[in-house]
Amino acid sequence: MFASSPRIRFRCWHGGRCTRVGNDFETVALGVTDPFAVTAGTTTATFSSPGVFTTGNSFLSNMSGHILLDADLAINPLVVSFDQGLSDISLNFALNTASAATLFTLQAFSGGIGGTLVGSTALAGIIPGGAFSFPEGVIGFSGAVFDTVRFSTTVQDFAIDNVSFTPAAVPEPASILLLGTGALGLIAKLRRRKQQNS
Repeated sequence: MFASSPRIRFRCWHGGRCTRVGNDFETVALGVTDPFAVTAGTTTATFSSPGVFTTGNSFLSNMSGHILLDADLAINPLVVSFDQGLSDISLNFALNTASAATLFTLQAFSGGIGGTLVGSTALAGIIPGGAFSFPEGVIGFSGAVFDTVRFSTTVQDFAIDNVSFTPAAVPEPASILLLGTGALGLIAKLRRRKQQNS
């Protein structure tokens, strides 16, 4: 889809089997703009926006290294589409405003942006002490399977970092085979019982 997609480092938590993966944008060259796609384990995420989001160096208190930030002067959402369902997502955010009352919104969809809205959450950041007065926070969503998230706010610019998510559980082929065999056996038994009763 994107022939020159940058490679982003993803980490696995919980030991050997990678169930939760994350992205800190450290291996993405500075100045890479959306749209771009990255793969974590078996999940590919595509970042896109009607505006311009780019990787840059962090100057924020609770984010370090490279971050993904809104680079134009318009108010634009950021959409992240995944090629499979997720059960949860969390990330750091920062808003370009001096007001801690401004909300950062995460909407989760099943079937893409035009699909079903399965839930949303909004959070105001906290202005940390130090040289910069931008509200920062950690936002997350879980509780339903989704494949697309939309981030938005009412201020011109925002940044994200440390995106982590868990792919939704998918039954293994052996489990599906076992379930199908059990269902066929139950149907056969019910048919025999029906024939004996008639």
